[in-house]
Amino acid sequence: MTSGDFAIGLSTIITGLALTVMLANIHGLLVNRRKVRWDWLTLIAATFVFMLIVGSWGVSFRLLGNRQINPPLWQFLIMIGDLVPMYLAARAIFPDYLTDEGVNLAAHYAEISRYLWASIAISYLLYLGFMLSKLGADQKLGLVALQLLVVVPLVFVRSRRVHALLVPLLTLLFCFHHLNERLFA
Repeated sequence: MTSGDFAIGLSTIITGLALTVMLANIHGLLVNRRKVRWDWLTLIAATFVFMLIVGSWGVSFRLLGNRQINPPLWQFLIMIGDLVPMYLAARAIFPDYLTDEGVNLAAHYAEISRYLWASIAISYLLYLGFMLSKLGADQKLGLVALQLLVVVPLVFVRSRRVHALLVPLLTLLFCFHHLNERLFA
């Protein structure tokens, strides 16, 4: 087992916890679906967060799998650190519990959107920082930077109309960037 494989193990724990939280919360919503006012924007944002987490796992494998690595601590913290905000985003996207009155996912999204998108922006910034310190700029980093440029207004602009435009755009950019990319190449 290489040192890169140990780093992947840590990233797998963090991403696995994030996906577990999302799945547990969506399970609670589905079981109590009669008490849930569904919202398409929240579901698209959740889909994006889910794909971002799964995609990050593949990126970790491509960068670290079967490799000997020995980064300085600061670089390792940046490398692993971009997963923590993704976990926080996964934790926030769905409510942890339902009240007797139920839950309105649009209202929940409005309440957590700044936190959600700030977490994702921090994750993107840490990822870009790590990649630039490791590899320098390339075309794929340009796509990541473009996605970050779409995320930033989501942090500061609270208008649902802006979110209704930018969240699907961000999801499409992410799909364009990652869906045909081999996860473990």
